[in-house]
Amino acid sequence: MKLYRFAFAGLVAVLVCRIEATSQSPAAVDVCSFPTSEVEWLQRALNGWEQVSRDFLRVDPKPLPWIVLFDASCVWHLAADGNPTDTRAVSTTLTFADSPVPVRALRHKGTVLLPNGAPIPVEVKASTSLYRNGRSAFFVMAMPSVWQTREVSATTRAEFLQGVFSHEMTHTRLLVNINRRVRELANKNDLVYPINDDVIQTEFQRAAGFEAAMNRERDEFYRAALEPDPSRQRRYLSRALDLVRARHARYFKGPNAAYAELETLFLTMEGVGQWAAYRLMNVRAGGRQAEALRIVRDNRRFWSQDEGLALFLLIDQFVPDWQSRIFTAAPTSPFALLEEAVRAR
Repeated sequence: MKLYRFAFAGLVAVLVCRIEATSQSPAAVDVCSFPTSEVEWLQRALNGWEQVSRDFLRVDPKPLPWIVLFDASCVWHLAADGNPTDTRAVSTTLTFADSPVPVRALRHKGTVLLPNGAPIPVEVKASTSLYRNGRSAFFVMAMPSVWQTREVSATTRAEFLQGVFSHEMTHTRLLVNINRRVRELANKNDLVYPINDDVIQTEFQRAAGFEAAMNRERDEFYRAALEPDPSRQRRYLSRALDLVRARHARYFKGPNAAYAELETLFLTMEGVGQWAAYRLMNVRAGGRQAEALRIVRDNRRFWSQDEGLALFLLIDQFVPDWQSRIFTAAPTSPFALLEEAVRAR
């Protein structure tokens, strides 16, 4: 469902930290308190991210990144890097990792200004981007009350959005380093901006045979991830990696060679985010793996998300302490991690 696409268009642009707003009266700001239902949902989302970061990603939950949340009338800044213009401190009961969460709020008139100075309309949205000249990441998301869509039913919306929250929070831990490498590749290879997580799909979906090749390897990766027999699982995984090598050799050569690494960067970005959402949903659903996978895979139209999830389902099974090789200045390719695992076994 593209409505909550985890993209960062304009990834390589130089971003400036600037929060501005139209003039608001103090009285208008004062009424921007969270509805009770939203506070309950948000506290559960923060608790979920603490569990995901500590238990699954094995990174220190603190500090919280700058989080921007909005509904039809107000915008809230959690753990803001400074005091956004015209906002006022709001008293809440929100906590994260046993510490109170600072919140600042203001009333808007249909437009929300982000930490990088970009304005966005009030719409269904969840995305991660950069500010401070690419040195820091923030996360913006519409509150559940805004997510009135036909594609997410009311009965599953709140839980579905818990996974969205953890997915985006995972991005905040990866985006700075991945963006740095994307910029290097773009500058070195004279690639056209903007470059985002759909770059492979955009550039190659019309290339003869490319999408069919992607689908075959993706299906084989999922077949391996869900296979309980170890010998068959390794056989399926080896076959999937053979398909990847053949596709790369056919399409990522000559002037297109840089796309091989770009693909791995965005498979890492989206795959870890999807895996984090899946792990949280699976735990909260009492281990109903099939149901968690169905929700997280959604419509399966976006290559980096769908194949990325399959890769990290396998990496989590085959590569001990893989997190230390992903949450670094130079994340290891997920294909390389799996190739090493196959050779080792």
